[in-house]
Amino acid sequence: MKFCMLVLAFAMCGYPQKPAREKAVDEGYWAAVDSVQWGPLFKIHSIRIFDEQENPLEGIPVKRYTGIAANRKNIMALQAEIKRYFLNQGFPFAVIHSDAQADSMKIGWVDVEFHIHRGYGYKLGIPKVSETRSKPEIVQRLALWESDDTYNESRVNLGLQRLRRRGYFESTELTGLFRDSTRNLIYPALRLPDAHDNHLSGLLGYDSKATSVNKLTGYIDLHLLNLFGTARDLDFSFDGRAGNEREAHLVYAEPWLFGTPVGTRLELNFLQQDTVFWEWNRGLTLFQDLSFTSRLEAQFGDQENRDAILGIHTRALRSGLRLIIDARDRVPLTASGYHTELGVTGIRRNIVDSLYYLAQGTGKIECWVPLISRQGLKFGLNMASNLPLNRINRGEIFYVGGANSLRGYREREFWTNAYALGQLEWQLWLGRGGRLFAFTDPGLVNHLSGEYSFHRVIGYGAGMELSKGDWGISFTYALNPERAPGDALLHLGVDNRF
Repeated sequence: MKFCMLVLAFAMCGYPQKPAREKAVDEGYWAAVDSVQWGPLFKIHSIRIFDEQENPLEGIPVKRYTGIAANRKNIMALQAEIKRYFLNQGFPFAVIHSDAQADSMKIGWVDVEFHIHRGYGYKLGIPKVSETRSKPEIVQRLALWESDDTYNESRVNLGLQRLRRRGYFESTELTGLFRDSTRNLIYPALRLPDAHDNHLSGLLGYDSKATSVNKLTGYIDLHLLNLFGTARDLDFSFDGRAGNEREAHLVYAEPWLFGTPVGTRLELNFLQQDTVFWEWNRGLTLFQDLSFTSRLEAQFGDQENRDAILGIHTRALRSGLRLIIDARDRVPLTASGYHTELGVTGIRRNIVDSLYYLAQGTGKIECWVPLISRQGLKFGLNMASNLPLNRINRGEIFYVGGANSLRGYREREFWTNAYALGQLEWQLWLGRGGRLFAFTDPGLVNHLSGEYSFHRVIGYGAGMELSKGDWGISFTYALNPERAPGDALLHLGVDNRF
């Protein structure tokens, strides 16, 4: 009975409270006398940091802490900031002792001192990886880590974010750090289960309003990522369209040319429209990462086309620059972030006995905004323009329309020298089993002329994607204002990932 009374009394009184003055000092009222007389709020006046030999350390970015309340929360945050600074300078085991006291010369101010024992400096070693076919050296280069880098926690985190954006791994997890005291190295341990993003897919479309006898369209796509764990990529696609039109596309990427930080991408494209027109595009791109999110590309190549009806054969040399900024999170599903591209290309074209020059500007941005659980919005804007606009060779014309550019319209329905296309898509994820989506794609497409003369276009519709094991299926129903619901464009896709 006595024990029960004691328990009841303890529950009614609560846990022991801090003395009133100690609580007040924790809040920054250093002159407090009791629970009523707290006095003025003290602020941080000076911050002094000393090394093991009591020599002052300068250049540590903590000035923003001066002038703020000298409470326990702010002083602990200041100490954590100093700890983080030395962690990023290669001293992950630095020990910090702090001391704070009221300034006798300035009423209402507090002076804070920190004494640092840094210990040995460490460098970043080659990561230890598991559940991936990629070699540790490959992962290290993909993360933009160097063997002689000073250990830096912020750099490690940026490298992990970049690995997530590659699309090579199902997840990217830092499972621990291993210390090699004999060589002063720290090895990050990474769990990197490979993503099943290699795929062989196809898409079959039906256009009830097509003027040709063949109303079926479709393509086949082979997409190979991270070949043999070497970060090499290969893409091949073949596209068959209404009107006996065919197009083949091949891309091969070598990430580090001869072991240098510069990579290269070879791109070949062949287009044939019946027997009256064909076009070759051959390109070589050199690229280098500028930071963890940006890449600069230099493009070189040539283009050749022939129009049998007009009897014209032309050839052009192309060169350009493109800046890519990729801040997406692609693991395990794209839920947030953005991706943007800006480029300019110069063209020098020979037509029989004449010569002209042309510039093409392109821009693209995609942004993913998460809403509530399993829902999100995708925004996009894609634009391009020729300068000047009076060059009408088919080699410089943009083709707009279709499942990959402007849904609700036929493949390559519009031929233009300038356009701006938007995209708004609502997505509902059904776990890893698929997603539902509804979209609208508004835009402006320029008439082929020597000036800007846009007409409005808009496509809209809905679709779904379902997956089971390595197989996936997609279905899209797309319309535009000139199509009745019974004349919608239907696309059925099949995908196998391995």
